[in-house]
Amino acid sequence: MKFQTAVFGWNELLAYHGMDGETSERETIMKNFRKYVLSILLCFTLTGCGQQAGFSESVSAVPENNFTESQTGVPETVMQQTDADAETAEIKSASDNVRPSKEEVLAMREKTLDGMPETEISRLRENIKVANLQMESAYLNDNLFKKLSDKESPYWQYFDCKGDIQLGWWYHQAIYPKDVIMKAENITEEEFAETYTEPGIVTNNFDAADFIDLISEMKSSVKNEALAADLQQLMDLARMAQTTHEMQYANELYKVLHDLDYFLLRYGIEDVGQYTADAGTVGTYYGVLAVYGAEPFSAEEQTKAFGKILWDAYCFGKIEGTDHGVPDTYGQESTYFALYDVDGDGQEELLLNWTGASMADTVEYIWGYGDNGTHVELCEFPALICYDNGVIEAQWSHNQGLAGEFWPYFLYRYNAETDQYEICGGADAWDKSVAKTKEQGDVFPDDIDADQDGVVYYLLPADWDGNYDMEPVDGAKYRTWRESFLEGASEMDDIWFWDLKEENIAILGAEKPN
Repeated sequence: MKFQTAVFGWNELLAYHGMDGETSERETIMKNFRKYVLSILLCFTLTGCGQQAGFSESVSAVPENNFTESQTGVPETVMQQTDADAETAEIKSASDNVRPSKEEVLAMREKTLDGMPETEISRLRENIKVANLQMESAYLNDNLFKKLSDKESPYWQYFDCKGDIQLGWWYHQAIYPKDVIMKAENITEEEFAETYTEPGIVTNNFDAADFIDLISEMKSSVKNEALAADLQQLMDLARMAQTTHEMQYANELYKVLHDLDYFLLRYGIEDVGQYTADAGTVGTYYGVLAVYGAEPFSAEEQTKAFGKILWDAYCFGKIEGTDHGVPDTYGQESTYFALYDVDGDGQEELLLNWTGASMADTVEYIWGYGDNGTHVELCEFPALICYDNGVIEAQWSHNQGLAGEFWPYFLYRYNAETDQYEICGGADAWDKSVAKTKEQGDVFPDDIDADQDGVVYYLLPADWDGNYDMEPVDGAKYRTWRESFLEGASEMDDIWFWDLKEENIAILGAEKPN
């Protein structure tokens, strides 16, 4: 399991091309690249706060004269889809939705914007346009949603972080043709990267929290309830995307922006379609707006219930549904939470890693959600290793026995019928290098230690009473026992934990208690 950090390696070498005929030095090329790069990822570049932050990734050659920019710095024209993989993105077909006519759009616009000052209408229109065009460009040209389907993708930093962020490693293909150089110098891709690339750093001045704040500010001037609901779903989707790193929320966010821009605040088929190489995109209607009768997205009751648990923990040091006592000096600064489907039941659980107390009070909870609300699925010391078959390895808080470097643990397995974890057993060890003889006089069983590595194992039953009266086993039998539960499962290494802070808890949609 991982905390909210991003690790970058050589696995994402990003090549970019300069302008036609460009022959200047590398530093100048990098400067020009930053200025003219067209490939832009998800936008929280909104004019209302006077800030701009693009989602930039290097792409194949795009001459400067292929597009024009509006005053906001956003391409007014949208290129044709150039990435063959983009058709695998998670944007679903909208063919079943009957798009509103121009007359219907104009009538709905007049109705929903009634009572708003013209300055606020203009601001709303421009901000939604900017966000939609940026995200649309990323979808069409950069296969945005495929990238975001990886929860560890560096592009999630645009939701999470402000300041300089690293997207990968960049090089100039025209000056440093990778394949040619690798062949000529007989070097590997990693060696090429070490010599010819530099960190792909971009500055992000506008993250998800800023986006939510700005939409909330603009929503305050909206008089129409349905339009307010559509702005609210933008905020909720941004919150959920940031919290969960689930691509589907970013996908839905794009759909709402698209329909707001092209089928309410503008009429895209006329206002934009005549300038595009392919009018199919602006003519697509997803049918997700409350103003036209769609059910708006809102934070699920499950998510809000989890948020309430976190608020109680943060504000009062109280852990819902448990008799766990938290001392008055509990520390939120060392407490973390995550939303993740750890048990494989198809819906997310809440994980709370409470490490801001004494060792005796340190604990990790996993909450599930059902018809009767939240319930505890597991409570253990916060040293859990989750596997993708519903098994959890819970390491002990202490290792003061004879196990040496081996750390004892219990195994739990998820029971779908009870929606809880059940203990399967555990393992401890006797390392001969720690003690050749136990306090009780038992001598290390060399006859059992078939592989002669000086370690034997105790296989603890599910109802273990704390006694070691069972016969130990050798490494081979231990590994067979362990594999009977894991069954080749892989460790879940993409669980993102967030600090237990107000701004992170608020994302879940529950109100902070007084």
